[in-house]
Amino acid sequence: MPTHHTAPRTPVAALTLLALCTSCSPGLLLVPADDVVAAPDIDGPAPDAPAPDAPAPDAPAPDAPPPDVTVPDVSPPCPAGLANCAGTCRPTGIACSSGLGACLRTGVTLCADRAITCSASPGAPSCEQSNGVDDDCDGVVDEDCVLWHLPFGARSWNVHPLDVIAACDPTRRSAHAPTEPIRAAFDVEALGIVYVLTATRWHVLDGDTARWTHAQWLASGPLADAFMPDAATRAYWASGVLYAYSVPADHGGGDDMNEGVEIVTRDGAVFYTFNLATRRFVLGKSPVPAASIHWDPPCAPAYGDVRSAWIDTHNRNDWIRASPATTCSLPDIPASDVTVHEIALTATTAHAMDAGSSFRFFSAVPLRDFPPFRYPNAPPVARIGDGAYLADGLWIFRAP
Repeated sequence: MPTHHTAPRTPVAALTLLALCTSCSPGLLLVPADDVVAAPDIDGPAPDAPAPDAPAPDAPAPDAPPPDVTVPDVSPPCPAGLANCAGTCRPTGIACSSGLGACLRTGVTLCADRAITCSASPGAPSCEQSNGVDDDCDGVVDEDCVLWHLPFGARSWNVHPLDVIAACDPTRRSAHAPTEPIRAAFDVEALGIVYVLTATRWHVLDGDTARWTHAQWLASGPLADAFMPDAATRAYWASGVLYAYSVPADHGGGDDMNEGVEIVTRDGAVFYTFNLATRRFVLGKSPVPAASIHWDPPCAPAYGDVRSAWIDTHNRNDWIRASPATTCSLPDIPASDVTVHEIALTATTAHAMDAGSSFRFFSAVPLRDFPPFRYPNAPPVARIGDGAYLADGLWIFRAP
């Protein structure tokens, strides 16, 4: 049987591809479809291409200087004595100060925060004292110091503000502290207090300074309610109060429950009794017109010139040393008997009256020579107003 050679059969798909690709480029290898195998991925997926024209990540903004590069100061140099402050030549190193009064501090000018300032910072203010210094740094000297106190036996005055709370903290004040000039003052010895009178109100001061940490001023109220029960009395007060003083309950033969008070006005003297139990004032004897008050010269002051007065019943400080026997032609009274006396102050002179028997003025000395006013920290003569004398010392209030 004859042998027949049969040609290998080409897959139909390959013949079709061959027929379609007769125009393919020479040398193109045609692979049967069944034999095509995808090339292995040996390099991983291709990286994402950046967006067209996008700047590279973290690239600095165009025209920005590189990081950590200082921009040079191209301002023109300043003449000697001037410094470049925010692009302007300004003087620095000049002496300057900051603060007022005791808070004043000195330094030199410098450039800070693009402005010329002083290198000094003001000091801290303190409570005002009567020392010729603006201690609380408000631009006013000694404005709060209106109370001078000379304790019994002391040889130096203590000076206090009218309101110890407000003097150290201007945002606060004592409820009963005076807000008007003080016109007159007198003490109530048995209670250890001082009544202070202004044009419209009365105020009670605690005479014991050790208690001021609790309260300096104890009470206050309208002047008319306490002292002016009728029209006649109001007329005397309306003429103007000159001064006031009190007579202790244990002096003058009265009972121990009432102290005498005399308010001296330009038109005359008005008398009261102060009951220690009720703490109320009651009109005493009828007022005495000024025209009826006569004081014998040469040691007596003029009636309208007196601006402060008080009664001293014991002369324990020995401030009065003159003898009525040899002064002002008074009867023969030994100096040792001059115990109860009244002190009356004018603008220039301290006058002493015997308040135990003769009731006449027997001594007159210049105010600056009167013993208590020679002590350190004494009130200046021009500032002396009315006073009050308690057993524990003398109070003087600044004149209005």
